[in-house]
Formats: sequence, C-alpha cells, structure tokens
Amino acid sequence: MSAIVLLASGARADRGFGVGVSVAAHAIVRLTCTLLATLSKCPQLTIAIDTGPTAQGPWREVHTASFTTPHWPAAGEPRIQLGAADLDEFIRARWDGHAGTANLGHVTPSADFDLTISGIGTPDAA
Repeated sequence: MSAIVLLASGARADRGFGVGVSVAAHAIVRLTCTLLATLSKCPQLTIAIDTGPTAQGPWREVHTASFTTPHWPAAGEPRIQLGAADLDEFIRARWDGHAGTANLGHVTPSADFDLTISGIGTPDAA
C-alpha cells in the first residue's frame, strides 16, 4: 500500500483542479475526503475524480459527488473506491463550489472552503 494525496489541506475557492497523480501501480485506489466550509459562503459543492493517460490528461470523469447545506459530509466522507478497470494511469481531483446568489445586484459571492482528498493505493484487490 502507498499513500495518495490528490489535494493537500488548504483553502480553496470557487472551482479548480489538482495535479495529475500516477496510480499505474495500483489495482485499487481508496480515497477519503475531508471538507471544512464556511457554510454561509459555500452552500453547494461538487467534487469529481478524473482519470487520464498522462498527468496533463485528456481527462474523463470517473466519480462525482455533490453536497448542499445543511447536508455536508462528515469528516472522512465520502469514501471513494476505484478499481484499475475504471482508471487510466493518472487521476486528479476537481471541485466546483457555489456560494449562492446575493439579492442585491445579483452577485455570486466567492465560495470558501478547505478540501482534502487523500487515501491509499494497493497493488492488488486486497
């Protein structure tokens, strides 16, 4: 087993993506997410896992999960398990957070959250 870190803990805003991480040596990838959010600033968040043949893609989505307040996931959730049949050589994390629309001037304020996605890879299906 070896550690996999798609997103280290850190402040995130709105939308973005992490770097491609090689999973070529792994038959199974098990990931967990930890999300801390200022709920008034991020009432909706979508997390996706993409896979591609190189660290630069091209990417295709293999997992997605969406959360809205007040239904934020507990720490360590969601748990994501992906098998070699689902994956190319690299994976990356992608996120899209929405803070909602303010009434005055129809401004969409910036989403504000801390998202970590990490886990382990195993060389066989154990």
